[in-house]
Amino acid sequence: MTTTIRKSWHFQPSLMRLAPLSLAITTAVGTGTFAPQAHAFRFELDNGIEGNFDSTLSLGMQMRAEDRDCHYIAYDNGGCANFKADGDLGLINSDDGNLNYNKGQLISQALRGTHDLYLKAPGGWKALVRGAWFYDFAVDDTQRTDIPRSARNIAVRDAEILDAYVQKEFDIADQPAKIRAGKQVVTWGEALLTFGGINAINPLDLRKANSAGVQLKELYRPTPIFDFSTSLTDNFGIETYYQWGFDEHILPAKGTYFSTLDMASPGSTAVFSGTPALTGGTLPAAGPPGTMGDDGTIDATTGSTISLEDRLSGNFPGAQNILGGVGSAIGRSSDKYKKGGQFGLAARYTFEDSGDQLGLYYIRYHEKTPAIGLIVDSTANNPLGYRSYFVNYAADRDLFGISYNFRVGDWSVGAELAYRPNDVVLIDQTVPQVAASKYSCLPANGTAFSGGPIAGGKADGTVCPGYLETERYQATISGLSILRPDSFGGLIGALGASDGMMIAELAVSHLPNLDLSAAAPGENGSNEAFGTHVPYPINYDAAAPTRTTAGVAISTTLTYPNAFGTRVSLVPELGINRGLYGSPAGVFPGFSKNVGSVTTALNVDFKTDPGLTARVDFTHFYGGGESNPMLDKDYLGLSLTTSF
Repeated sequence: MTTTIRKSWHFQPSLMRLAPLSLAITTAVGTGTFAPQAHAFRFELDNGIEGNFDSTLSLGMQMRAEDRDCHYIAYDNGGCANFKADGDLGLINSDDGNLNYNKGQLISQALRGTHDLYLKAPGGWKALVRGAWFYDFAVDDTQRTDIPRSARNIAVRDAEILDAYVQKEFDIADQPAKIRAGKQVVTWGEALLTFGGINAINPLDLRKANSAGVQLKELYRPTPIFDFSTSLTDNFGIETYYQWGFDEHILPAKGTYFSTLDMASPGSTAVFSGTPALTGGTLPAAGPPGTMGDDGTIDATTGSTISLEDRLSGNFPGAQNILGGVGSAIGRSSDKYKKGGQFGLAARYTFEDSGDQLGLYYIRYHEKTPAIGLIVDSTANNPLGYRSYFVNYAADRDLFGISYNFRVGDWSVGAELAYRPNDVVLIDQTVPQVAASKYSCLPANGTAFSGGPIAGGKADGTVCPGYLETERYQATISGLSILRPDSFGGLIGALGASDGMMIAELAVSHLPNLDLSAAAPGENGSNEAFGTHVPYPINYDAAAPTRTTAGVAISTTLTYPNAFGTRVSLVPELGINRGLYGSPAGVFPGFSKNVGSVTTALNVDFKTDPGLTARVDFTHFYGGGESNPMLDKDYLGLSLTTSF
């Protein structure tokens, strides 16, 4: 079964609410899989080196298709979310992107290019260098907060080298072998549309997951890897790799449309406290909307935007009656991650008679999803008692996997099972601020306005990592079929299509030892008293998760050549993503019951030389109520792409 078709997803955190990553997987297949056939510049040198140079240019735009919903806007920013959702640090640190773009406004208008140089030399030598660049003319036309200067190279403009490797092919004992070294993508396992299984090697560039005109090969971030593979017999082979350095998932930049994690996104410098989060202790009551706010808040006394420096120091009049001069923000310190130490081993056996393939895998990897760590300091000039927060990437995780692929009629089917004995489950950063919680991370000496010591608190200098460890299993089964007119009992032909493709995938995740002991009896954890909640951050409504979750993703295209008597081909496309069971505690695969997305698209291939295609698509998010931060973010996309 082929494993070259890859997709991506919506990264949708609130605090660390990384809500359904799978939602964008089905939309991203459409964003970049349909591209014109490149007509490369080919060359051959006298020394035997030959190569080709391919370029792809695209101009794409996206528009917000619905009004923002006040339930996803923090109380301090004029929102109407209920207390459970707004009483923590979630919405105040996740709504910048929602506030920055109005219905009917372009959220992106980007010119993009990718350029591939492929070389082949005598003696089994090969090399590939791939670069990409873009400039977005609309993303920084924001309504409320500017795109931070430090994030403009993520959101507005960028140029980067993606792949850059050298490969040598040779024989060992009459069996083929290959070494590849440099920036590259290594994909293992059978999953095509979901993440969280065996394929844990390369990070993702999630800022591109919903961008018009992006190709799938741009979504996986090539990283420095030394990869070696060889056949030991005609049917059995092994592959091993070592990954040096560390690269994380790139999140959408702070303040952009799809960003829902203001505190960890590129450009973030602080986490802000809203007034509902500051009630209790010595505080008389919550302040009126706008008393604290975030980057875009206007001080009611001065009429000017409150600076980060003022919020860190407490030097702004609007908060004096609530905080008494204590700052309402916590600054960000350096990220914590480990370089090097990532490696893996795969063994694959192909059955001679059937062509089926069995794979076994071991991967040592570092977590690429950010957790929010805290450093305790009772003397800190903020109401929560933290010296700073930091983005934390857990190191030295283990993964064991098994896969099997086979054919059933017209379908190529792949199945895999991944086991992670020490998987990372993120902690909602409201929970450490609750003294009654067993996950509390408050200072023993008290905070700036706690009124005294806190029983069971932590000593100054304590580092709270922002995550828990638990076992996780994930089973995935995928099917891919090249459709013909007689497929599905002749349905494809009856629809007038000449051919097509369908991919369907079911993913089930199970955390057998997930701690649910803090859930409120009979209420699935959705009690207003935060101290009774389990610590997991997926749902805005703070409902307890389930140990098992499941969902399905489907992507289908049909081809209509010579449309209306012309040489033009039309390729309509449908992508469906839906959670079938459960409420997730972890990021992957991100399915939540009855929550999903639908993408409809029309691709047009003009059959020109050089190639020219057009695409129009619409994505609708549904289900989950206040626990789905994408529910008011439907969008329309349009792109033109040429390759030469």
